[in-house]
Amino acid sequence: MKKHLLIICGLFLCTSISGQSENSSLTYHVELGATAGEGTYAPLWFTGNRYGLGSTNPNSGYLLAGISYEKQFKRGWRIEAGLDMAGGIHQAQDVFIHQIYSDFSWKMLTLSIGSKERSGFPLTKNTALSSGMMVEGLNTQPIPQIRGEIKEFLNVPGTKGWLAFKGHIAYGSFTDNGWQKDFVQPGQYFTKDVLYHSKSLMLRLGNKEKLPLEFEFGLLMATQFGGDRYLKLEDGSTEKVLDMPENLKAYWKALFPQAGGDDTPYGEQTNVEGNMLGSWNFALNYYVGQWKFRAYLEHYFEDHSQMFWEYGRWKDGQIGLEITFP
Repeated sequence: MKKHLLIICGLFLCTSISGQSENSSLTYHVELGATAGEGTYAPLWFTGNRYGLGSTNPNSGYLLAGISYEKQFKRGWRIEAGLDMAGGIHQAQDVFIHQIYSDFSWKMLTLSIGSKERSGFPLTKNTALSSGMMVEGLNTQPIPQIRGEIKEFLNVPGTKGWLAFKGHIAYGSFTDNGWQKDFVQPGQYFTKDVLYHSKSLMLRLGNKEKLPLEFEFGLLMATQFGGDRYLKLEDGSTEKVLDMPENLKAYWKALFPQAGGDDTPYGEQTNVEGNMLGSWNFALNYYVGQWKFRAYLEHYFEDHSQMFWEYGRWKDGQIGLEITFP
């Protein structure tokens, strides 16, 4: 058996310059990442959790430069905006916009428009772990979307801090048309102009000021829907074979999953329209002084399969334990 020696070196540098006034801040930042070595692929820990900036190639690099702005107004209003441009070698794209967004917030409520790095939502997990989230993770470039959200737990009035919630709802569009067309082999299918929807709701029971125990539970769902299905021919040209629904009814079915009609693939007619994924999320927090112990379960499902533990596998999912030191 022939053996191969894999040698990979990684370099990641980041610097930023900030200017602040009483109610606003402006930040410029530059980031450089590179891997060099021999072998077939770069290690997972060099490519994972980097929002698509890493590359599976053993030799690659990128340079990212950006600017972000934040301003506070009276009565709880604030705005945030950002732009990141990147260029790379042996990346999925040579030059691309990594982030471009504007956030408009009033107290705990935020309307976010654009492509933005979003992590650890709705179940807060350590983003340094390679295990990541089961439904949406940090391994792809941000998806452009319109998103309404409550990012942090908000106490429900009248419950004296014993019940809180957070959540979001978003619609957007995938931007990987060119990559899919180039990547797929002749005789195979790919999709273009696919739409995106996600939503979540998390509840928290407990008031750690009165009792050092909290229980969190909730639901995250994400859906790919709409778009067009193409067949790549032997000569490299493409042929449209299916135009999937993108009307208001399709947006409604993404929000409340239902079976597809005659204009959808057969599998979606027997299950739900689009590619619907989700997870039930549970966590138990216990506080001892400045220590925090957290156990969690993320239970994955697809369409209706395992959504309500149909097969009796209540342990099916990702189970974790986190300890936060003082």
